[in-house]
Amino acid sequence: MRLEKLGVSVCLVSCILLADGCMETAKAEYNGTQSSDIVGSEDPDSRWNTLIYRLKEDGMADDFVLRHLIRHGAPSPAPMGRKISSLYKKAFYPQKKPSTVTQDTVWPGYVSQKNVRLCRTMIQRYADSFARAEKRYGVPSSIAAALLFVETGFGPYLGAVPALYTLASMASARDISAISDFMAKLEGSAQRRSWIEKRMRIKSDWAYGELTALILYLRANGMDPELVPGSIYGAIGYCQFMPSNIEKYAEDGNGDGVVDLFQMPDAVASLSRYLAMHGWKANLSKREKHRVLFAYNHSNAYAGTILALAEAIERNG
Repeated sequence: MRLEKLGVSVCLVSCILLADGCMETAKAEYNGTQSSDIVGSEDPDSRWNTLIYRLKEDGMADDFVLRHLIRHGAPSPAPMGRKISSLYKKAFYPQKKPSTVTQDTVWPGYVSQKNVRLCRTMIQRYADSFARAEKRYGVPSSIAAALLFVETGFGPYLGAVPALYTLASMASARDISAISDFMAKLEGSAQRRSWIEKRMRIKSDWAYGELTALILYLRANGMDPELVPGSIYGAIGYCQFMPSNIEKYAEDGNGDGVVDLFQMPDAVASLSRYLAMHGWKANLSKREKHRVLFAYNHSNAYAGTILALAEAIERNG
């Protein structure tokens, strides 16, 4: 996920300490909640009905999930609306000029001395975690730190909305009426209704898979959904994993028996494992490194920015 703001400074290290303690509070609150305290006499908004029925069929609609939906009221049209708008524009109104983005493209403002200092500070602060991951997976600390900075600035940019609400909203949006305000802004959308609804069903099913993976993750760790923020499409943690990737790639980096992507050691180990399983190894060429980073986020500029920032970290080392 690309950062919304730039100019992250070393002073943000203090935010990491707060975030690292956030999940412990979440676990305590979850484990101390009784079933009778959750739903009460309230009912979820009727627009959740189809989703709730599906979750119940799959054994996922426990009281904790229902309380979360009640708390947020109706589903948000934004996640599905943004995704369909993006797909629609690419399909019917692509850019007329060829893209100038190449493997050497770097996002402006990311490779700066201030950001290099922050990355090096984090490498030093979590030296054991970076060293263990580098030894086990061969991913240099500079690459791992650069990726964490680009993804979330080491924590301050984890997202503003709970990931469960985002994914539930997207999973519940299967009819074009759910995103009517977005469709009104798309030229010719009325004539392409069947195209839009087909893609909405595809994305709704994708979001449902991510939602159930997230629910299982929250259950396993006793986390309160309200305290697990996500990106605009539900990626979570310092390393911004989609929930379905947690079981496949995430790792307990600090040996406490819990995979918690809001703990820096686990995030470093998990992203390193992901890169290794997608082809990272010693003595890769720059083009090959770019290819592996592209698998993490399908953007040439994303991969180019991480490589450029990592090179600057190494030069300053």
